[in-house]
Amino acid sequence: MGDGLCGQDDDGQGHQSHGAAQCAGQDLTSAHAAGGALVVLAADRSGPASGSELRDNLVSLLAPLAIACALSLLLMVQSRRAQAARQAK
Repeated sequence: MGDGLCGQDDDGQGHQSHGAAQCAGQDLTSAHAAGGALVVLAADRSGPASGSELRDNLVSLLAPLAIACALSLLLMVQSRRAQAARQAK
């Protein structure tokens, strides 16, 4: 019997066992159709995200927010300067 998906053994006839497996942090499900001529696979990443992926997601979320806050503060400072200049005339 050979190795199937993620360590699942085949049934001895070259067909991998029907069902689900978990490998490399992914849930993998297989099904056979058309008398075994067609194999359908579906994978879903499971488990916690890696540290670098989490960091990248946080940067993608917080960087635009920080830029928006900085631009808001700049706009407030500039509008106060303009108002002070108008009042000084």
